[in-house]
Amino acid sequence: MALYLRKIIQSHKLSSSKQLRFLQILSRMLSKGLTISESLETLSFYDEYKHVTDMIKNDLKNGLHLDEALENVHFHHSIVTHLYVVRDNGNLESRIKQSIHLYQNRINYQKRFQQVVRYPLILIITFSIILYFVYNQVLPSFQFLFVSNLSPPLQLIFFTLQWAGYFILIVLFLILIAFVFWSVFKKKISTDLKIKIISKIPLLASYYRKQTSFHFATQLSSLLQAGMSFHTLLSYMAYQDKLPIITYYSKQMHLQLARGKSLESLLTSFYFIEKQLRAIMSTRVDAKTLAKDLHVYAELSMEEMYYQLNKIITYIQPIFFIIVGAFIIFIYISVLSPMFEIMNSI
Repeated sequence: MALYLRKIIQSHKLSSSKQLRFLQILSRMLSKGLTISESLETLSFYDEYKHVTDMIKNDLKNGLHLDEALENVHFHHSIVTHLYVVRDNGNLESRIKQSIHLYQNRINYQKRFQQVVRYPLILIITFSIILYFVYNQVLPSFQFLFVSNLSPPLQLIFFTLQWAGYFILIVLFLILIAFVFWSVFKKKISTDLKIKIISKIPLLASYYRKQTSFHFATQLSSLLQAGMSFHTLLSYMAYQDKLPIITYYSKQMHLQLARGKSLESLLTSFYFIEKQLRAIMSTRVDAKTLAKDLHVYAELSMEEMYYQLNKIITYIQPIFFIIVGAFIIFIYISVLSPMFEIMNSI
């Protein structure tokens, strides 16, 4: 029966909006005082969630944790990771509410991004096709008939335009190869090497630094509030596998602290831990105060990430339109300029 349910779920994976709705209903049931089993029983009355709920209930009966059960029904890894820290400790209802908030923001920004890039992307594809036709049909004809009669500046423009297309194709091809290579071999590459590679890519490195610092602070804060000691929670965090950089850092911290290395010197060697987080963790305070400081930092860090995303989204459309404008100029120069030059020479 369980195998049959898994096959159904794999072929009918819940969409992002349905996953969010599932968590919202679950959170509402828990807030009314129902247990996790009773809440799932209520969710099973919804036809769209029946198979998923049955699978989760079956996994929980077999001794799995909620995050593991959600992972088995293909919930997003950010939800699974966020619920990992309350396996044995912490407030499940509060953690689910935090997951809803984070995941809802993720969906909203994805929708905004899609809306912003949709129209410019259609224009770019259209003008790319036109530009391809110009490069392969129009330019060769002009080159054969007229280029020898054109002025040196226009001959230079022809030469530049001709090779610019090949350069763009080569760059796109290299990006495609890099993407395929990363997708195929990223699981085989060690985390240490991944950190070195990502740290060399400016924008990606900045994103990973903010994301890693946010998740690191969130997990530390939750586990400290649950009463775990610092060494115990590092060992606990080292076993999660959805955020490999955090796993790697947790293992390194646990190992090096056991060897007597100071926390301050250890944190400075972690590239994807922000300075503010290093300063908070290096401060000699009790666990309760540290948990509060980390919680405040995580909230401010999340707000900063959303602010940066807003800025990026507002810049995307103008950049796309500039690219479209460049395509139009290239087409104009390629087709009309030689004609005007020849007409003026007659």
